Amino acid sequence: MKFLVFQHIAVEHPGIFRELMRKDGIVWDTVALDAGEPIPALSAYDALLVFGGPMDVWQEAEHPWLIAEKAAIRTFVKDMRRPFLGVCLGHQLLAAALGGIVGRMARPEVGVVSLRLTPAGRADPLFRGLAQPMTCVQWHGAEVKRLPEHALVLVENEACPIQAMRVYDHAYGLQYHIEVDERTIDEWGEIPAYRCALEAIRGSAGQAELKREVAQDMRALRETAEPIYRWFRGRSARARCHLLLTAWLDVFTVVVGFGPVGGLAYDRSLRRRYQSWQCPLFLGARQRIFPGIAAEAGSGVNGCIKTIWHFPFWIKCLLTFSDFNVVELHLMRRPRSCANDEGTFESNGTRRRRSTTATAISPGYVS
Repeated sequence: MKFLVFQHIAVEHPGIFRELMRKDGIVWDTVALDAGEPIPALSAYDALLVFGGPMDVWQEAEHPWLIAEKAAIRTFVKDMRRPFLGVCLGHQLLAAALGGIVGRMARPEVGVVSLRLTPAGRADPLFRGLAQPMTCVQWHGAEVKRLPEHALVLVENEACPIQAMRVYDHAYGLQYHIEVDERTIDEWGEIPAYRCALEAIRGSAGQAELKREVAQDMRALRETAEPIYRWFRGRSARARCHLLLTAWLDVFTVVVGFGPVGGLAYDRSLRRRYQSWQCPLFLGARQRIFPGIAAEAGSGVNGCIKTIWHFPFWIKCLLTFSDFNVVELHLMRRPRSCANDEGTFESNGTRRRRSTTATAISPGYVS
């Protein structure tokens, strides 16, 4: 599998996810948007991960690339329907890109905190098996004020009512940081604006205190991060498998209908049914498709031909209503390229550039 990562400043990277993705043999490409790197063709990627940054979603005048980033997120989530995970700023960008509202908090939230699941969160597979309450790191001064359409609140606390959300069934936004590792707080503290914002809230010893808190709770933080990553990886694998198999079945349908068998009448009613299958609203159209298959099959040679023709429909039905966990074993194979702390190294030795340029910090920005 291949993931795409949107990065807004060098110190806000995938963190612990890098270690987990390496172990699983997942290749990822990092786009340093703050350094002016262009967004590649989205069709080449199985999932999109968007991490934090010092800017706010509404600062398009100061950071014009935010416009293209929101458009890419909207395309990936709404049009392509592929798995998405946004953290902190990425969570806010998901909301803003799909019509939600993001604004400043009454009081910034910084530190290691506990969060609770909503009823929708307890039923969501992303959080299945996690200890309650969850332990996580917070460092933000803005929040999602209003959900986008088709969104549910999954995690909340008193300081921020929308700590996590799901849009459709494949896009997740987490306001809190689950990607932190042992080096994260030191890396964030190297940015003067980050350090000043932290000290303004927690005093001159704020950095040392936060580092100590994270170190003490690192085990609990990993126990929150790893199951979320594992489920997201599996969801991405199933999405990839579904895409590949349905594409193969489309080819199979054409070959059987017009190739070796030949002579099959491709009438307009069948074409309408085939198009309705491919429509995302197939679940509402299935009552029209299946009776049509039985009615048109008939008997004899012509019936056999039509039964073969409709075979891909039944396979697609199984794809639609199953999880395909078993395909992860095949899709987790080791790739021909690998990634390390400096970015992604392709098989030809080319390394994708990471940002080292200074980035303008939003006034009063916390995370």
